[in-house]
Amino acid sequence: KINSNIELIFCFQRNYNTYQLLNFYKKYFFNFKFDHLIYMFNSNHPRRNITLHEAQKNKKISYPYFNYDNLKIIKEFKINHKDDLAYVNEKNEVVYRKNKNSLYSNLISFIYENFYIYSLMSDLYIGPNKLRNLKNISEIKKIEKKNKLNLKNYPYQWKITKDILLEWKKCLSKNNTKFHILRNLINYQYDLNLTNHELATQSYKLAEVQYLKHISKKIGVNYYEYPQKDLKKGYYYIHPRYGYFNQQGIKYFSKLIVSKIFKIILK
Repeated sequence: KINSNIELIFCFQRNYNTYQLLNFYKKYFFNFKFDHLIYMFNSNHPRRNITLHEAQKNKKISYPYFNYDNLKIIKEFKINHKDDLAYVNEKNEVVYRKNKNSLYSNLISFIYENFYIYSLMSDLYIGPNKLRNLKNISEIKKIEKKNKLNLKNYPYQWKITKDILLEWKKCLSKNNTKFHILRNLINYQYDLNLTNHELATQSYKLAEVQYLKHISKKIGVNYYEYPQKDLKKGYYYIHPRYGYFNQQGIKYFSKLIVSKIFKIILK
């Protein structure tokens, strides 16, 4: 039963990064007097905070180029081709990689996108526990993987994420709004299609959990993690490797989120 004294406003934007969500709040919601703001963290957010365009995404899905020091927009950034990769390095400089797709790879991509039987066979061949080797986006993925967990000296994408969250907290403090972080669950934690994944039931080993706990404590934000006992394994995704929920998954995860949100509000 929903408490009639609680008004819940959902304003998450798919494919946004943390920086865009902060600016979305500043532009449209700063004048609202919220008691609580709950940021739904997505595993892709730290990477997206340093990405200008991820190869193979629509040209419209590009991210702002901003100064790491003051979080101000440097300039509007435009991509030439949807398969180009562009990101910002540790020196706040743009790294632009033009796509090198061959005629063969373009043809295979077209067949995969347009012929169901081929895509089904291809997915069965790849299997549920590994991702495709997409050469034109591998560079941005390596940035995330090359650094071991380091809570004394964060990788730069996490330093930037911390600064964005700190700026957001300062904005919320002006309105006496409490700031909370709730993590979006990763499919290999509890989806039965991925029981063989090395981190299937070991969320405490996820780097993002450690960084979020450490950052939240450092800047004074409330971070909430899901106890393992509350996670019920099931078949929640349209495809095991991608985060698209099926109908059962939507209902399951929605109940988890709503339950956690009401515990936060009514605490």
